[in-house]
Amino acid sequence: MFEHVMHAEGSKDASTGRPTLDAKDLELIQLLRDAPRSQNRTLAKQLGVSAPTLLSRLRRLTQSGACELRLQRDFKQMGYAHLVSVEIDVSDRAQEDVAADLAQIPEVLAILGFLEGPTLSMQMIVRSPAHLRDIIKDQLADIAGIQRVRSNLSLKIHRYSNVFSEPGFGSYPSLSNDALENDFDAFDEEVLELLRTNGKLSNREVAKQLGTNEHKVRRRLTNLLDGKAAIFNYLVSPVAVGAGVWAYLRVAAEPAKQDSVLKTLLQSENCVSICETAGEWGFLGWVVFQDVDELRDFAEKLKAKSIAVSARVVDRVFKHNCDYARVL
Repeated sequence: MFEHVMHAEGSKDASTGRPTLDAKDLELIQLLRDAPRSQNRTLAKQLGVSAPTLLSRLRRLTQSGACELRLQRDFKQMGYAHLVSVEIDVSDRAQEDVAADLAQIPEVLAILGFLEGPTLSMQMIVRSPAHLRDIIKDQLADIAGIQRVRSNLSLKIHRYSNVFSEPGFGSYPSLSNDALENDFDAFDEEVLELLRTNGKLSNREVAKQLGTNEHKVRRRLTNLLDGKAAIFNYLVSPVAVGAGVWAYLRVAAEPAKQDSVLKTLLQSENCVSICETAGEWGFLGWVVFQDVDELRDFAEKLKAKSIAVSARVVDRVFKHNCDYARVL
């Protein structure tokens, strides 16, 4: 989906100062997304370049912030069963100050800002409806400037992939794992936490830090990945690949057309988050597109199948915790 961004190798984008991407860069990013832990010699062969050239390209992509290898933990397997979309109206206080306070809540994975209402949109993960009520009552209620809160608890999470992100947002403090079971013990937790904070660590380096052998780390990590407790992803900067528009999407559809609408959403890689709710808007999510025209075309396609579609273009991203995702 990145074929529209073509530049000569070595040039820079005038607005961001980042190296622009040529066809080989885009091909390499796709290879990394398909198999994030591929060895360099395998990538070089697939790309049709020498090993030094591959290493140079990969270093340039990661150092410029175009992409970054991350281990993302599955939040549902950590005990967080629900994704919550929260709309917040702000008054009598700067938007960024309210967002800064909200960002301190560990369960808040992302915060988007808009020029018009709703002022902010958050995505949170919670263990239960009672957990959501506690956060609203005990934490959001104490934040000055919040005028109104509307929360939409997911009935089902259809996608929360976190493949588009600005790597510069970095890692955040870990969420507590409330789902430790016999097949997911403290050692597994240590392995995942080390790789969450540094996805480039080799099995040997992880074993050294944990004072154990490489075979044990490899076996446990393989089991965790196979069991979808986590996934390795190469996060891609949307700006680097020419996708400069984020939007908060809300869709209301007749019961008979729910499946058709969901199929349209799932067929689009531009939809990075899709959840189904019981509220006024049957589907809520975040989308990323090349430009506003592309977003408008997608919205028009949905309108043909829906009662109503709302796509609010994001003015600013205040938080995006990419350490967690839903590994479906």
